[in-house]
Amino acid sequence: MQGYMTFDYRGVGLLGFPQPKRKVFVSFHHANDRGFRDAFANAYSETYEIFIDRSVPEAYDSEDAEYVRWQIRRNDIKGSSCTIVLCGAETHLRKHVDWEIKSTLDFMHGLLAIILPTCTTDIYGRWRVPDRLADNVNNGFGRWLHWSELSPHKLKAMIEEASGCPIEKILNDQEMRKRNG
Repeated sequence: MQGYMTFDYRGVGLLGFPQPKRKVFVSFHHANDRGFRDAFANAYSETYEIFIDRSVPEAYDSEDAEYVRWQIRRNDIKGSSCTIVLCGAETHLRKHVDWEIKSTLDFMHGLLAIILPTCTTDIYGRWRVPDRLADNVNNGFGRWLHWSELSPHKLKAMIEEASGCPIEKILNDQEMRKRNG
């Protein structure tokens, strides 16, 4: 096994040495998907200890968009290694989610989309997810995972895979969303 080591879901390697947990930022639609986010964090950050949760516990209370963007970049995304976007019915319409994905890509961190059961598809059968996210997953930078496929082993592997994606595949040149909807 030259240069490759398998880890169990707790991050313990084959030789018994601990693998440090990744710091993960979780992006989600605060009004619609809080229940999924809480269940996800409780299960995979608290119970299984797969990652250290760096997500915003409560939305920043400010009308100043620049301030909110700066806080998210400085306090939440910086220092993480991967962003997990929980994609529900209206996530693709949220400006803060787009800003969080943009900041993640600016820092060249990994990107993983978890498709929630509430996520809808367009007339072509494609998941309705933020455009910036879809561009990067389709280009080979980010990764998809459906909520129904979540397990400790699968999530750990997907976080590691997303954190190691080749940065030359990042697509991050589109204009940021200015408003929701």
